[in-house]
This record gives sequence, structure tokens and C-alpha cells, in this order.
Amino acid sequence: MDKYMSPDYKFLQICCYYKIYKGHRLFLLMNRIIDTHAYVGSNKMLGVDSKPEIYIALKDKILKTTGHSIRFLLMAYSKGDNFELPKIIAENPDLFLGGYLQINPNKSLERMLGYSSPSELEGIIKSGKIVGLKLHTSMTKTRVDSDSLDEFSKLAIDYDLPIMFHCAATGQKFAHPDFFRRLRDKNRNLKIICAHYGGLNEEYIPEYIDLVVEDSQMYLNTTGLSGDIKRWIVENSPPAIYFEKNAQRWEKLFSETIGAIKKKVIFGSDFPELDFSLHPINMANQEIQRKVLHDNAVKLFRLENIF
Repeated sequence: MDKYMSPDYKFLQICCYYKIYKGHRLFLLMNRIIDTHAYVGSNKMLGVDSKPEIYIALKDKILKTTGHSIRFLLMAYSKGDNFELPKIIAENPDLFLGGYLQINPNKSLERMLGYSSPSELEGIIKSGKIVGLKLHTSMTKTRVDSDSLDEFSKLAIDYDLPIMFHCAATGQKFAHPDFFRRLRDKNRNLKIICAHYGGLNEEYIPEYIDLVVEDSQMYLNTTGLSGDIKRWIVENSPPAIYFEKNAQRWEKLFSETIGAIKKKVIFGSDFPELDFSLHPINMANQEIQRKVLHDNAVKLFRLENIF
């Protein structure tokens, strides 16, 4: 397997020229893509370590095989990486448009995950290059409507930054549409991104579709819709990992739901956690591809004069 592309994605590139992919009409992609969910840094507990250099190879590969230019929004794996993020972005302006700071409102997990106060994070935000905050709800064992998140929500609102929330496929203990409604009641101006299309679970994704339709400040991202999913069971020590690979699993759900929320969905690959893939967005019509792969992110992250 190519280090940066799944076989399914490479096959897609060949088929692009014939506008056929697995029996579907396929539209050629636009020439600019923003990946809003990619990682840099290390996390000893998860056994991950990704360097900025891997994005140089990925960008070049995409340009060579498709003719399309891509930029990334990075998120740090850990508290320590938060402080390095602005420097990494500033040193690689042709790769990275900005980054998210990881937050951990649960001080009882400080020894394992670290803890940065809102004032510490504000100092990093003022240095520039930060476009959002990220809360891994399961890892930090924090409900999205927890009072412990209030100071972080205020910080995000003050700097007009969205907060991205991890939504799990294994349950709604920490992220549930009703919890997001309570979060919204407390923070009317907060911009919210629900990762993994609301959790990659057919039983409750429709609830997130309804939530995004009703709330102008809420978005979904597409991480995991490619069907190439890496799941962490963080309750285990060390965390257990298992993989799912099923490219067809989410095609129908995406095609049936995207029309109602086409202005509220942003593309994310979860690279390098997952192989880079544009599936199933690349099977949508040109208008939806343009919005999901570029325009919606430009509007949400205020990138109009950047990319």
C-alpha cells in the first residue's frame, strides 16, 4: 500500500478521468481543498507520533495525481504540542492554514492528559494561527454541557473560534444532541463542530442532522465517512485499537442527508490516523463538493483572504 493513499483512493484517481466509480457518476473535484481535521505531534498513551514532514509528501502526492491544491488545519495531540502548534504552522505556510488547541477541562485527569488553563490558551491564541479549540469528550470524560467547559467556551466566543467536539460511535454518554442544546442555551454565540458526522452510528446520526438544521451555529465534519475507521477504546489501559474498513457503509447515508445541510458540513480526513480519502464526498455533485471541501471551511474559519 502507498504510505499516504489507500488503494481505494488511488483507484478513484484513475477512474476520475472516466467519470465512473463503482457504477456511479463521478464529478471532477475542484482545485482547492481544505482538510479541517488532521493531527501533528505525539501522544505516548495512544502510541502516536506525527511530524509536519508527512504533509509535504501528502500535498505533493495529491497535486501530482489530481492537480488539486490542499491545505490543512492541524490539531495538537497533547498539551505540550499546543505550545508548538503556532510555530509549526508559521514555518509551513504552504501547508497549514491554522490549528486547534486541545483542551482538557477535567482537572482530575491532569496527570494523564495535562491541563492548560484558559489564560494559558489565550496566550497561545494571541500568538496567531489558531482557528479553533478541540475537546475529545471520551478521552477527557467531559460532557459537552459540563460547567467545567464554561471558561473555555467563553474564550472561544471572545476570539470567535469554534470548538470541535469528538462524537463517539460507541454511545452518547458525553456527547448527545440534548447536551449540545444545553451547551447552546448557555453560550448562544458559540460555534460548534460535531466531529465524525455526529458519531458514525446510524442509530443517532439523524438526531445530529436535525440539530444542525435547527441551529445556525452548528456544523458536522466528515471524518470517518470514508469507511476507513480507527476506533480507540479509551476505557482500556492501554487504550485498545480496532479498525473498520467499509467504503460503502456511509455512502447512502451521506447522499441522503447532505442536501439538507450542505452549507453546514466541512471536510476532515483524520490523517494520519486514517489513510487520506475524499470518499464519499467525491461522489457528490459539484456544488456539494465545492461547499464541503472548501467554501464552508472558508466561511467558518474566516479564511476568505488566505485560501
